[in-house]
Amino acid sequence: TAVSGKVATYGIEYKCYYTDYSRTYVAARVQFVVKGSPADRAGIRRGDWICLVDGKPIGSNNTSVLRRGAQILTSAPEGMYVYIAPTIYFVSPDGAMRPFMDAAETLDVSPVLTDTLIVRGSRRIGYLVYNEFLSEPAGASDGRYDEQLKAVFADFKRQHINELVLDLRYNGGGYVNTCR
Repeated sequence: TAVSGKVATYGIEYKCYYTDYSRTYVAARVQFVVKGSPADRAGIRRGDWICLVDGKPIGSNNTSVLRRGAQILTSAPEGMYVYIAPTIYFVSPDGAMRPFMDAAETLDVSPVLTDTLIVRGSRRIGYLVYNEFLSEPAGASDGRYDEQLKAVFADFKRQHINELVLDLRYNGGGYVNTCR
């Protein structure tokens, strides 16, 4: 699923690829990074690879840390809990490996990942990446994401676009009423 709504996350979406014939281990390629997220602040970028979690290859026993974007919970004395952020190792396209250790944050991630105007000669192209068909974050009833989407199209209209690229490559679906 796409990273959108009110979620605990490091602020990355990724795709896993098997790294061995037995299909035991995976590496994950970063597809996008949410602006202002822990991953963004750490300099993680699209195209980086996640190769290790806490110094171990990524396998079925530790992919949930990446999927949930949550901290690891461990019991502590006297019934208290300690949250430990795992160390995730990223490899950038230039081959540099760097550790990332930060807590996941609960972010209100808009499904409007990016919108921009691209001008090529007489072509005015509106480009919109829309991650999920959501009206608002869970628990809200204000339709804020629908309003953000309407604002993007109003801005495109003001900019007199004559072509539109609607990028849904990370969109896993959502609510029909948002599509209307």
